[in-house]
This record gives sequence, C-alpha cells and structure tokens, in this order.
Amino acid sequence: MPYAIEATYFMADDSQMNFMINPRGTTVRNIQKNPHVLVKVTLADPSLSRWAGVSVFGIARMERSPAKIRRGWALLGQVMNADYREAAEKFVRTPEKSPLFIVDIREMTGRCSAGPGSGIDFQWFDQRRQV
Repeated sequence: MPYAIEATYFMADDSQMNFMINPRGTTVRNIQKNPHVLVKVTLADPSLSRWAGVSVFGIARMERSPAKIRRGWALLGQVMNADYREAAEKFVRTPEKSPLFIVDIREMTGRCSAGPGSGIDFQWFDQRRQV
C-alpha cells in the first residue's frame, strides 16, 4: 500500500535525490519490501509565473556507506547553510541508524511553465526554497 511522507529533498546530481528520514520508520519498512518509489515535486514562485510539477520514479534505499553519509550531510549543509559534520560523524559510527535516504532516478515526467523546447531553471527554485 502506498505510504506518503513529506520531506525536503536535496540533489546529489541529476540522477539522485536525497532525503533525511526516520531510519526506523514506515518508509524504510516499505522500501525493504518494494524499493520502487514515486516522488512528487511541485514548485512555484509567489506570482505563479514560474512553476513545475514533476513525478520522479526511482529505486530507493537507505545509505550505509560512510563516504556517502558524509557527502549527504555535506550536501544538506549546503542547502540549509549549516555545518552538519558532527552529525555526519555520529552516523558514520552507527551507519545502521543513518537517516540518509537515496532515490536513484529512473524516469521523470511532468509539466512546467517553460515554453516548448525551453528548460526550467530549477536552481532558481532551490535558491528561493532556502530563503
């Protein structure tokens, strides 16, 4: 049965979305049974002149690699303008408790305010989200 969660994502690269979630929660139990996920992302500026609605289909997992845990916390720190090195090291010592949730993107579909043949500047949305 689908189970929805609300979480703030941050990108590792164009092929991977990252989240920090409860490592003992329902989502983890669900992806252990079925790692296929659908992540819905909607973004809009205050005037609604720029908007996007994207469905991201992917394969999810909890990440246990010390190097990837450190990288995940560093990426989150960039988004949140914070230093999470101490948190990263805590979870490197106990990787089974790490909240780093990764979705390897397989396909994306959706609509946006950009015209045909034009791209949309997701960096603009990410910068607005940090305010």
